[in-house]
Amino acid sequence: MNPPKIYQYRQGTTLEVEKGKKFEINIHENASTGYVLYLPDRASTLTTLIRRSYIPFDRFFKRIGSGGYEQYTFLAKNTGIDTIKVYLLGRGRKINAKDESQFIIKIK
Repeated sequence: MNPPKIYQYRQGTTLEVEKGKKFEINIHENASTGYVLYLPDRASTLTTLIRRSYIPFDRFFKRIGSGGYEQYTFLAKNTGIDTIKVYLLGRGRKINAKDESQFIIKIK
């Protein structure tokens, strides 16, 4: 069975997950634009990042610059509510709240 997923366009909504299960956050990314996604180091007792993968949209033709999405896979360790924040950083690489995607995870 595939883990529950939440996509960038649903950011700010709550994803419900069972304790001990994996879940995914998927965010559009195109590194050819000069912007990169940044997930700050987290000291959460509720969730742990276990994998980060880049999935290109154009897997067949593999066109340069076609973009894709970053797939973050987490493990829900304990019950409670966790907030995961991911930032889109430009060339200056400074964190700015307007470039933030926020995901709320409710673990049962």
